Amino acid sequence: MKRNKTYAISNPHVQNNNPLYSNAHPQIELVLNKYTTVNEASEQINVDNIIVYEFLKLQLIDPIIHNTEAIDICGIVIKVREKKTTRTARGATKYVREITIMDSESRSVVVSLWEDMATNDGNDLQLLANEYPIISIGHVTAKKYLGELQLQTTMASIIQINSGHEEVEHLRSCNEEKDKRSKGNHSP
Repeated sequence: MKRNKTYAISNPHVQNNNPLYSNAHPQIELVLNKYTTVNEASEQINVDNIIVYEFLKLQLIDPIIHNTEAIDICGIVIKVREKKTTRTARGATKYVREITIMDSESRSVVVSLWEDMATNDGNDLQLLANEYPIISIGHVTAKKYLGELQLQTTMASIIQINSGHEEVEHLRSCNEEKDKRSKGNHSP
């Protein structure tokens, strides 16, 4: 499978997710087996109408509850750091990239993008950083790191940049309104 391609998957095994794994879909697990076929679709599908988010406001995130219970968030990307490598407690090398997002009330939080997201989505965000893109991230977890709230992607996370979701449009209009007010206050 390739990034940004659409695939038709036939005959997978669908089962309930094991709740002990917070890096998987919270309700179901799709298992590919010898009866499964995967074919590239002939046309792209607009996922804006397929993916359903339940965005949580930044001030409502609880690092104790949402450390194991994944959440969906939306925010304006205000900072994109360089990708770096880190070692896990077990000695494995992983890629990570930190981005900072801001909500409509100017609250901000750091989101750690891991592995492929650090590379692929992180590079896309770095190229768009001067445009302050708005991202939707599904299935992130929360923790306290050095006393600060921090979010992190999991293997089940989904990132969309400048999607057409209602909350993204609301955040975009709030941001444009703030820009107009701040430019109006600095005019001679």
